[in-house]
Amino acid sequence: MSFSFSIIIIIIIIIIIRADKLYYHQYNVRISAVNALGEGPISGNVTIRSAEERPTRLVPNVKCSAYNSTAMTVTWDMIDENDHSVLRGRLLGYTVRYWRKSLDELQNYWERRFPGQRSRAIIIGLDSNIEYTVRVSVYTQFGDSPESSYFSHRTFRLPPQTPPQYITIRQPRREKDKRTRLFGDVYMYKLEVEWRGISTTADEEPLEGYMVKVWEHYQSIRNATIYYVDGSKYKLIIDNLYKNRNYKLRVQAWSLGGEGKYSSPEREFRFDNDGRLLI
Repeated sequence: MSFSFSIIIIIIIIIIIRADKLYYHQYNVRISAVNALGEGPISGNVTIRSAEERPTRLVPNVKCSAYNSTAMTVTWDMIDENDHSVLRGRLLGYTVRYWRKSLDELQNYWERRFPGQRSRAIIIGLDSNIEYTVRVSVYTQFGDSPESSYFSHRTFRLPPQTPPQYITIRQPRREKDKRTRLFGDVYMYKLEVEWRGISTTADEEPLEGYMVKVWEHYQSIRNATIYYVDGSKYKLIIDNLYKNRNYKLRVQAWSLGGEGKYSSPEREFRFDNDGRLLI
């Protein structure tokens, strides 16, 4: 018994002494039971790893850019997840630290973790027209690597705050322009949409265009078909609608700051069995 106990102690001491050099290394382990009569059968090989250590590699080439008025895109070069000499463990993901550039980092930062191997993340919930600074680190089960060098960028100004107004819908005047034949007696029907344009203020990004969203009444607006219109135009012809279906429609302006406010109320319409527009 004392002999077996001495061997176990020696093994533990060796592992502790060399742990700083043998982090996250693979070992084959076999186990057997021992009693006063001797050693029992030995198990098959099982592969284990030693404990992880803090990653040493800084995430390179960190950059950020405005996504809209309340979000930013952060990019970086990925760390090779198979390079255990710098990871010193298994890559779990990346941590993005961000804060207002005008404030002290250590007292005013936020962090978000993004699991998995990636080279891009979107930070949301920011304020418009504010300069933010970002750093990125890689993390393992042990923890985070040292933070990268920082990069700063400003979010866009507000999206359009005024909704399009006086939305009108109608069929084209000429009979031949009211529908498009697909095949046989199957037709797609056309709808003219018109609205009053908007202008933006100094607190808003310049107008880029309009979005006309159309969806069936039982669906959410998130499932809408979106039609884009240039900012200098206030009219659209939709040519892919079916009869005997109830539709809803809304219009909104958009810019680099994001999507503006929806027109209100929703416009509801349908084409009857004869292809006539019912509002």
